[in-house]
Amino acid sequence: MQQIPVHQHDPKQVDGKIYVRLTEGHFQQIRRVISGGLMLMFFLTAWINLDGQQIVLFDFSSRRLHLFGMLMSPKDIYLLAGFMIVGAILLFALASAYSRVWCGFACPQSIWTWVFIRIETITEGRRNNRIKDDTKGWNTAKLSRRIAKHSLWAAFATLTSMTFIGYFVPIREIANDIISLNLSLEMFSWILIFALLTYVNAGLVREKVCAHMCPYARFQSVMFDPDTRNISYDVERGEPRHKNRSSNDSGDCIDCKLCVHVCPTGIDIRQGLQSDCISCGACIDACDDVMTRMRRPTGLIRFISENQEQGKASPVLRPRIYAYIAAIVMISGYLIWAFVNKEALIIDVIRDRQTLFVTNGAGEVCNEYKLIVENVSIANNSFTLGLDSTLLRLEGKSQLNLQQGQRDELNYRVCAPVNADTSLLPRQINFTAANSAGQWQQLSSFIMPQQRR
Repeated sequence: MQQIPVHQHDPKQVDGKIYVRLTEGHFQQIRRVISGGLMLMFFLTAWINLDGQQIVLFDFSSRRLHLFGMLMSPKDIYLLAGFMIVGAILLFALASAYSRVWCGFACPQSIWTWVFIRIETITEGRRNNRIKDDTKGWNTAKLSRRIAKHSLWAAFATLTSMTFIGYFVPIREIANDIISLNLSLEMFSWILIFALLTYVNAGLVREKVCAHMCPYARFQSVMFDPDTRNISYDVERGEPRHKNRSSNDSGDCIDCKLCVHVCPTGIDIRQGLQSDCISCGACIDACDDVMTRMRRPTGLIRFISENQEQGKASPVLRPRIYAYIAAIVMISGYLIWAFVNKEALIIDVIRDRQTLFVTNGAGEVCNEYKLIVENVSIANNSFTLGLDSTLLRLEGKSQLNLQQGQRDELNYRVCAPVNADTSLLPRQINFTAANSAGQWQQLSSFIMPQQRR
């Protein structure tokens, strides 16, 4: 097989700033549809309310998560962990099938980087104009363009920061505080911190996050196999490169370097697969456009597997992918079942550990308890509290009204009758809460003094 000759990158693409050229094409349209949809979800979901409640809100102050009409408590955190596991398995499946398409099409870092590149192109011009501008000295026009670019970057970063924080603090409260100039120093600090992080990551650091900070670039090769589709340059067809198309011994590559100019990480895909490649498909679209204008077949750069390059059968769906799909289906099925059967009421029982038991004025032996009851159902409910044992007497509130998301702490005393046969008294007791929807219970212990023989 003919070896790819070693070509140096554009120096400005390696040692200095990467000047990315925007391009059009099939994969860029797909990327924009996906990234645009995800951005709309991010910015709009925080503003949607259901029954007066933000549909997605991680309320750490009250230890609750509002998720599309469902109220979740810290005890339901395993459900969120399950969805994260499903997402991780889906990421592995995508990597095994089409390498780093997640990074190129749906990763927030890539999405925000492309937005910042778009702003840069609008304010400072196309790639060649930006290169020329940076080689010249400062003037009024250049300064105004830079101010416009960084101002738009800062505004978009601030909007991103406010929206992100709005998933942890009600976003309408943040907006009202900003409008009324009543924003607290703490909230202002958080907005400033996340805005700066967005500004630096998407505007200044960009590709260095993907190349040096993201761990996915380091362990992606573990998930690759000979059937994994990677972005690859057709060496046999493209070499030798020659700008003069009249040459009879030249390949299809005219060394225009557009594949390098459109790459957001500044690599030359003609040098072979590299860890910095995020599989965004920009180089494919740029090369296909050149081939079309040169009246040559497209696909000089394309998604192709190692087996396909060798003329072997290379199915996308294969045992590894089927295993990933099976795992996703099974875990998702369990999570759906768990959500449907999620407890609507949570009862925590804390027995007084400082005093094992007390004796009241009637001579009864009693244990002290604190009950923490939280309603995590959608409807408002009234509950009857009690014990599952008829041999013990419960002192405390028997009726409890809790609205959705409300919790209450109650003190109770459980007493055993005077001269009761301790062999008949239960050592484990269940506190119960019941209404027309069902019954919930929580186990605790009951301690009696030892009888002397």
